Amino acid sequence: MWSWKRPTLSPYASMNQGRAPPDVTDDDYSYITSQDLQSSPSSQPEDDILLVKYRGRTEEAHFPAYSIGDGKLRVHDIRDRVGVMLDLPESQTRRVRLFYKGVQLKEPGALVRDYGVKNMSEILAMIRDDRDSADIRNSSPGRGSYGSEEDIPGAEDESSYGGSSVSGGTGRGSSSGKRRKGRKPKRKPAQPPEEAHVEIDPVHRAAQLEKLKKTKEYYDNDLAPLVLAYIRDPPADKGKSEEQHRRLTETILQQVVLKLDAVEPNGDEVIRSKRKALVRRMQDVMAELDEAKSRT
Repeated sequence: MWSWKRPTLSPYASMNQGRAPPDVTDDDYSYITSQDLQSSPSSQPEDDILLVKYRGRTEEAHFPAYSIGDGKLRVHDIRDRVGVMLDLPESQTRRVRLFYKGVQLKEPGALVRDYGVKNMSEILAMIRDDRDSADIRNSSPGRGSYGSEEDIPGAEDESSYGGSSVSGGTGRGSSSGKRRKGRKPKRKPAQPPEEAHVEIDPVHRAAQLEKLKKTKEYYDNDLAPLVLAYIRDPPADKGKSEEQHRRLTETILQQVVLKLDAVEPNGDEVIRSKRKALVRRMQDVMAELDEAKSRT
């Protein structure tokens, strides 16, 4: 018998039949370089950013990634960065005051995270004038978080505009009245040394007094009713109370105190005294807001 066996065929044999081998060139290869092995820029951590507000404008201040949360960023770091951003001399940089949610970042060496500051937080910056201070400073608990009358020599019991610091009406708020009971008589302020005669520009005086007038009217008409309502009856819910307190204090700082800071006395005692009276009044207002918040 004839033995016939079928040949074994490769399943791929027919694929190359009648075809030329592929032409492979260097372009068909890709090479990995040392740069390809490095991490791409997108994988690098992003900077921590704080939004610094100063006189109506907002600028970003960049810091190393995670420096806020890791407890590496301190108050003086922000102050120094603001000085660079505003191109301030060192003497003026030292007078920069920083606020977050209405609270001053007072201690230069304190960690900013201890004040609740986070990435993308808004920081309000102000520059204190040595003679005509329009900032609000932290001080004793009896005056809340914004300073005592002793911060300004010769502070009177009433503002020069009369009435309550909050509403502008007659009588003081109950909380303010309690603070003033039993106070020691004020010492008569020392007479300042005689100064060289300053030529008063009537046009400049009129313009600056108009700024003060508009700022006072804005507070009396727009903010005072809201402030008085909060002081009399703060929300029972602690979270709502803190949020309302934050909004009121930030609005006062940005819309009143900053505008007072922009008023330039230029040696004019009339302008200076009226501005100082409004500053003291805002100190009283925010101290009463703090006291109302503490009751919730």
